[in-house]
Amino acid sequence: MKKSLLVSLFSVLFLMPMFANAQSTSTATSTASFTTTPSCTIAFGSNSCTSSLSWTSANTSVVKLTDCSGGFYATSNTGTGTSTVTIPYNAGCYQIRDASTSTTIVLATINGTSSCAIGTAWNGSICVNIPTPINGTCGTASGTIVSSIPTTGLCSVGVSSTISGTSTLIWNCGGLNGGTSVSCSATYITATTTPVATTTPVTATSTQIIKLAYTVCSNSATLKRDTALITARNVYTTALTQALSTRATQESAAVLLTDPLSRESALKAARQAYKTAVTNAQAILKSSQNTTRSIYTTEITSCKIAKAQALNATSTKKKDDDRKRKEDKEREREEEKERRENHKKSVENLRNEYKYKLSAIKSEWNSNRDDR
Repeated sequence: MKKSLLVSLFSVLFLMPMFANAQSTSTATSTASFTTTPSCTIAFGSNSCTSSLSWTSANTSVVKLTDCSGGFYATSNTGTGTSTVTIPYNAGCYQIRDASTSTTIVLATINGTSSCAIGTAWNGSICVNIPTPINGTCGTASGTIVSSIPTTGLCSVGVSSTISGTSTLIWNCGGLNGGTSVSCSATYITATTTPVATTTPVTATSTQIIKLAYTVCSNSATLKRDTALITARNVYTTALTQALSTRATQESAAVLLTDPLSRESALKAARQAYKTAVTNAQAILKSSQNTTRSIYTTEITSCKIAKAQALNATSTKKKDDDRKRKEDKEREREEEKERRENHKKSVENLRNEYKYKLSAIKSEWNSNRDDR
């Protein structure tokens, strides 16, 4: 009997510490914490990026990594764990949850950060290229002397503001895509007499009036020609800019396609549409230029005919007529030579401007393509 009591007492004394330790272990609180903060950069054409996320856990058999909406990423035993997570633009919430119980208790929470790559910006759905700023440029009307407020030739690049002023007309040409504005001006005078040349015989009172009529007529034709050429060039530049913008939009949508064949087909279609748009714009520009030059030739011929008719109508002596005609023809040749030289310079300037803009557009496109 004594031996049995001693065995029982020994058993109680030996098992009580073990029971106490087991009870203490079962009631310890599960813990977890993140050891890294997720962050990444979103590439052009994408709406998210990926980042590595690490954590530690204790006092639990298994944990799982989820987003804050419960979306599953990974599980791990107690200790350390690592997984790759996807971070949407400027947002991302992740949690470590105790998976050893049915209640799935949240043990730790962390927020992730993401931003668009340099040179791109968020448009509400994806990261897109930032348009290149284009500064405003004055048109042909700037720096001239006018007898009426100009309505064309105000800006060769950009959008014109309202014209203000009296003797000096002032307006601004606003830049595009955040480009700077430029101030433009023209001298305004009130014309007391504006002779107009026509193709019908003109009865003039003096040679001075005839010369003035011819000058007004030829200057008007030249101004109309130059304005039309600049307008045609601006239309062409706008068409190229629109074609590039459309191509960028189509390619941005194409890169989001998951099927490689569909993505390549969409990219090819975008490039072909761009080439077609450029070809059409070039054809329209050439047609506009040819039409403008034809109209200019007709109007200059009309001015010369009107001048000749007016001179003939005021002639009283053949000798004086011949001498004056010879002088006028010589002057006309010089004027025509000067006009041709001015026109050549104007065309050369327009051509250089076109090459510069086209080179800038190509450089921007190549840069965007390299980024992708």
